[in-house]
Amino acid sequence: FNVSLFAYGQTGSGKTHTMFGSPSDQGLIPRAIDQILTTVDQESANGWSYEMQASFLEIYNEQVRDLLCSASDEEGRKHQITQGENGRNDVTDVVMVPVEAHEDVQNIMAVAQGNRST
Repeated sequence: FNVSLFAYGQTGSGKTHTMFGSPSDQGLIPRAIDQILTTVDQESANGWSYEMQASFLEIYNEQVRDLLCSASDEEGRKHQITQGENGRNDVTDVVMVPVEAHEDVQNIMAVAQGNRST
């Protein structure tokens, strides 16, 4: 499966809190990942195996930015949103990080948070 989450709205409207949450009130991303990882654990007991990867992008001032890429590595990159023959939308030249545990997602979110424009 290929999943994308978008938050769109006015500055200060709560997009970041909705997506990330706080330690005492988890946001959409950590809650969704917890559910996915719980399902993976349950299905693994039935012989299923999964491979998960995550990327983290920001569209700011009509520019796509890879938030898992350092500012110096991101400089000069021009990401394109493309649509394949299967109808799947992709973004070119993004960092994909393997996800096996909730801690992986926490690390990804911390890096992304540090690289946001605002």
